[in-house]
Amino acid sequence: MNKYSREIINNCRTLYTDHQMTPAAISEKMGGRPSESTIKKWAADENWFLDVKSPEEISPRAIAAKILKKISFLLEKENNEFTVKDAEAIARFQKALERITDIKYQLPVMYQMLTDLLIHIREEHPEVYSDKLITAIRHFKEKMKNRLNHEILR
Repeated sequence: MNKYSREIINNCRTLYTDHQMTPAAISEKMGGRPSESTIKKWAADENWFLDVKSPEEISPRAIAAKILKKISFLLEKENNEFTVKDAEAIARFQKALERITDIKYQLPVMYQMLTDLLIHIREEHPEVYSDKLITAIRHFKEKMKNRLNHEILR
């Protein structure tokens, strides 16, 4: 019986929960070790399905809301409890918030998601994958690129 390190198990869990990959895709990505059945067993034994993130949870709006909660928590501290570390944390959170809400950062993420979608369609739904679909996505990406350029020039 193969013993896998906690690091490998955690990597599989991250791919399953955060990247919403199937056990088969995870196994393939990792060269077949661990196997699909091993990953399924881990997922069942450790209830990974409870941690699967929905698109709503990882949207820029949801992430921004989480950051704002963290900033609010730090700002609610009493003056004698507020430290330099807290101030530095707020500055980091604000910088992250700017990146999340700025369209020039959102569009590259959207491009990556479209690329991932095309790969998924090609692998999982080959009957839908076509030159017309690729052309439509290219046109959409171009439209978003033009939107970005317009937003930056404002």
